[in-house]
Parts: sequence; C-alpha cells; structure tokens
Amino acid sequence: MIWNKEAETMPREKLEELQLERLRQTVKRVYENVPMYKKRFDEPGSLARILTVLDDNGMNVEYLYCFVDKNRNAAIDIMRVEDSEKAIEVMQKANLKILSEAELSAL
Repeated sequence: MIWNKEAETMPREKLEELQLERLRQTVKRVYENVPMYKKRFDEPGSLARILTVLDDNGMNVEYLYCFVDKNRNAAIDIMRVEDSEKAIEVMQKANLKILSEAELSAL
C-alpha cells in the first residue's frame, strides 16, 4: 500500500536531491539554534568541513550523529556513507582524523 504516492515513487535522482536539501536545512537549523553544535561547526576539522569534503567528492551521508568525548574534550562524529573506503580515503587526504576500531572501542 502506498501512503504518499509522489514521495514514495519519485525517481532516485529527485529523492537524492530532496534528501540533500533536507540535510542542508537540518544542518542550518542546528547551527543557528544549538550553541554546542555552532561551536563544533566553527572549529577547525568541524562537522561542516567533513560534510563539505564528502559533498565535494560526490558522497552521500546516510546518517550521522555526534557526541562529546569528555576524556578527549572532543566531539566525535559517527556516520554511515554509501562507500566507506572512499570516505576514509577522501577524509584522510583532507587531513581529517579518523578513529581506529580500537580507539572507537575504547570510548
């Protein structure tokens, strides 16, 4: 059963455009309204930089969440992308820190 025919049957390209627009709106809203995230976005190596690097390389983020590691006094971003190996490669080229499996497990 189709609940919303237009949304559920739109072409893949249109769906990806809609998802990107909604992600941009969400990031803008969070930036403008949540002080912790505004600070995080404005720091070198910030989430905004990560998303820009991925977007510039044609990569989509399927989901993303962040938390603060008080021991390191750092924000940690967890994300799922469509091609993990490519994401790691482009983020390393951009000098972005990627935690190893051991570092992540130790959190």
